[in-house]
Amino acid sequence: VGIAPGPIEGTPGMMKLAPGADQESVSEMVRAVIPMGRLGLTSDIGHMAVFLASGSGSFVTGDTIAVDGGQRLHKEMMVPREVVSEMAKAVEKKSREAGGASSSRL
Repeated sequence: VGIAPGPIEGTPGMMKLAPGADQESVSEMVRAVIPMGRLGLTSDIGHMAVFLASGSGSFVTGDTIAVDGGQRLHKEMMVPREVVSEMAKAVEKKSREAGGASSSRL
């Protein structure tokens, strides 16, 4: 199990978002796109680690947990669904021509 932190206040990752820029301005811009309206704290990541290491997290396995205030869910898709569908159809066609795929519902 992994932890994928979002923007965490006061960390080197936040400074890398806009090197040389006023960090308060950068923080304000980042807060604006986080549904919970705030930057994460290092304690948010620590609490997730404690949860996962405790008995309460004993049934969590094989996943990466995003601790990002909902930022990941708020983002629009990077590649439109139609483009993904067309790419999948092209890959399936190639695979069929090579004799490697049976039927699909694409």
